[in-house]
Amino acid sequence: MNRLSMCAPVVGVLVAVILLLLLPASHVMAKGTCVADDGLNVLQAVDLDITRFSATKSARLGGRKPPKIAIKLSVKNVGTVDGLRDATLTGIQNGLEVYTETIVVNDPLGNGASSFAFGPFTPTVAGEITWTVTVFDDDPDVDVAVRITNVR
Repeated sequence: MNRLSMCAPVVGVLVAVILLLLLPASHVMAKGTCVADDGLNVLQAVDLDITRFSATKSARLGGRKPPKIAIKLSVKNVGTVDGLRDATLTGIQNGLEVYTETIVVNDPLGNGASSFAFGPFTPTVAGEITWTVTVFDDDPDVDVAVRITNVR
């Protein structure tokens, strides 16, 4: 390996740092999509907001059929670019995590809102389940919603 090939990664990092210092703060996002804007490369954020989050409100154990808890999420793209992002759902019951699932969500621009379903959950013990969904988009606003299911 010659000295030039060993230096290439360092040079690339230095160029990236210099560009970040020269670009206005409005052009720098944590994660984004690069699009052309008057000849400049500008990062634009995918911004998915939660418009609706629902979970079955109550479930009763001991019936002929085990109860199934349905969980649904709707998101709206309020940004300027399309993109796929993760949404993670966790369920905590009696202090223990009983459910976790990550799905990919999106909403095409101008679509209104798009809906998604997480896999159903079948509780086996009584107690309140706190469901928390988080959408991991590029916008710094908080995209978290919480619902409660009472299992008796």
